[in-house]
Amino acid sequence: MNGRDLIIKRCISNFGPLTREQLIELAQVEELGAAQTLWRRLLPSKPLIAQKAIYVRRGATNEKYVYADYDISKRKDLEHDLITSWVHITIHRTFQIVYWRRGREKYKGRLNEDAYFILTIPGVLVNGRPSEVHYYLESDTGSEGYAKIEDKLERYLHHYKREGTPFFVLFVCATDRRVQDLARRAARVVPKEKRNFCMFTSLQNLKGDPTGQICRIPHEDTLYTILP
Repeated sequence: MNGRDLIIKRCISNFGPLTREQLIELAQVEELGAAQTLWRRLLPSKPLIAQKAIYVRRGATNEKYVYADYDISKRKDLEHDLITSWVHITIHRTFQIVYWRRGREKYKGRLNEDAYFILTIPGVLVNGRPSEVHYYLESDTGSEGYAKIEDKLERYLHHYKREGTPFFVLFVCATDRRVQDLARRAARVVPKEKRNFCMFTSLQNLKGDPTGQICRIPHEDTLYTILP
């Protein structure tokens, strides 16, 4: 493998699983080479795949190839993972990330967030240091029932009471309709005085206008930005 292959592998490890489309998006801010020729380095005969530096899931005829640094060839569905990857890419391109952690294992009774990350607020200092905002990410494909979503929110509320550091829970949904439904249902379990702690937006709106007023919250019709 050459230096460019190593950068591609690093990006797949840091942001993956990834499709070619997502790699092309990353090529705008990472040294991945020309976007129009990136696919050549991902051919089965090339070192990245041939030497199993990365793995590929080909899926059905109408599905995009997906690449990861671990074996995903037998995974039935990667939509949930790809939403998380899109969020990471978009946040990386738009904001200053202090910390990003992506969870792979799920444990009964825990938060089981899809990612946890910290952003800085540009131009805002606290005791001479950039102000930080903490987030838990929930990537939502629309497959989970409302009862499970309400249970998640209740667990986050309990965690919010225990934590000394404030945080937001950001739900990124596959559709705008799901955003509206979840924001409305959240009002059943989230007290009005705590309504700002969870936000709901669609992947399309996040990718299209990440710094805009794209987030819904329970109990309100006002739209908010991701950063306060």
